[in-house]
Amino acid sequence: MSVAGAIPDLDEEGRWMLYRAAEEALTNVALHANATTVAISLESDAQCVQMTVVDDGVGISELALSKNGALGLFGLESVSP
Repeated sequence: MSVAGAIPDLDEEGRWMLYRAAEEALTNVALHANATTVAISLESDAQCVQMTVVDDGVGISELALSKNGALGLFGLESVSP
């Protein structure tokens, strides 16, 4: 994991969302990617925190991208602590 810049103090909801996004991404890597390595990086400025997750796995097919409800990260906006 790498962090670029100082991560601002986040409220409980902000911390929860970062945690859940990382959890979902790592679960997807473990279940679907056949990856041997994964890296998580955080970057921030005064306005936002951005998380990037990169792995060396097989990726996601166009068919999987087109399925409704197949991408768990899109549902995170409705999750609250």
